[in-house]
Amino acid sequence: MPVKGKQKGNNFEIEVGQWLSWWITHKTRNDIFCRTVLSGGQFTATAKGQAGDLQPNDGLAFPFCNKFVIECKCWEYLYLIDFLNKKGDLYFALKKVQEQAEGLKKKWILIARQSRKPILAFFEKPITPFTLPYLSRIEPHFLWSDSICMVDFVKLTEVVPHEYFLTMYN
Repeated sequence: MPVKGKQKGNNFEIEVGQWLSWWITHKTRNDIFCRTVLSGGQFTATAKGQAGDLQPNDGLAFPFCNKFVIECKCWEYLYLIDFLNKKGDLYFALKKVQEQAEGLKKKWILIARQSRKPILAFFEKPITPFTLPYLSRIEPHFLWSDSICMVDFVKLTEVVPHEYFLTMYN
């Protein structure tokens, strides 16, 4: 029986937390991130708690979570054409995570998947650009006057050391 709606989103958040955990621990652990209370709904409703969909479950995740609000979305279709035209659910999810991050003086990362497609990561164009060895291997796409970077999330975690990614925003 296929997984529907909210359960699909919950499973995706857990999967992203595992990928981020592997990235930060160099594939030794998959449990340093966990889902936030009500999947970020508590923060949306009260402006208290952890913004976004993932929070640290271990001290190793704190540096990443102190710098980024992490939002996860998994839908049947991402409607990327609508997104590029600044319309649709994906665009509104991006605006939401940007606003939450700005209010907390953090950066943001939106991780999204269309069913049966690769996971995409969207984030603000880094202050320090990707260096050539990483750039050629992750093939980033810069959107909207180069203000947003879109990459294959798995490639990002396999190619770019998380320490380097964090320093790109200092």
